[in-house]
Amino acid sequence: MKLRPINHFLTLLTLVFLLILSSCGGENTSIPNSGVDSLETSESDLTQSDTIKNEAESVPETPQIKPITPAKELYKKIKNQSVSVTFHGFGTEPFWDLYLTEDEVLYTVNEEEFKSYRLLTPFDRGAKKQRIRYENEKGKVTEVLIKKEPTSDGMSDNTYPYAVIFSEDEPFRNGAGTLK
Repeated sequence: MKLRPINHFLTLLTLVFLLILSSCGGENTSIPNSGVDSLETSESDLTQSDTIKNEAESVPETPQIKPITPAKELYKKIKNQSVSVTFHGFGTEPFWDLYLTEDEVLYTVNEEEFKSYRLLTPFDRGAKKQRIRYENEKGKVTEVLIKKEPTSDGMSDNTYPYAVIFSEDEPFRNGAGTLK
């Protein structure tokens, strides 16, 4: 007869343990061969648990990367003004142009060689100095420094509001620029 109160105590202890397990999110709420009925999990608990698992298993969508417009096509769009140019840089010897659009860059040499790129760093009209980064289809990243400082184009007496610097070591590659 003295065992009976201990059995009630163990049964009560088991129930308390199972309640604690179920409130902590334990998935197995029954003890085999314990002589105690397992606690049932409510349908709302299953739904919530399934939702949490589904959210954890879902992978965020990768943003679609817009393909780079072929260079000659982008050049035609710029000349026809069917695409907005935010900045135009240019230089001499050889004559080159650098056009920045909202999401692309076009670089031309003597209006014969054309290269288009994906713009990685948008042009900031308010910045006094900025490094613009862009990449080609193979992922090679190129940079150009644009400074808001009066600059000559190297051939005329005109002064432009921006300096375009491709290389500090090779000043002949640098030029001037203006907003569009």
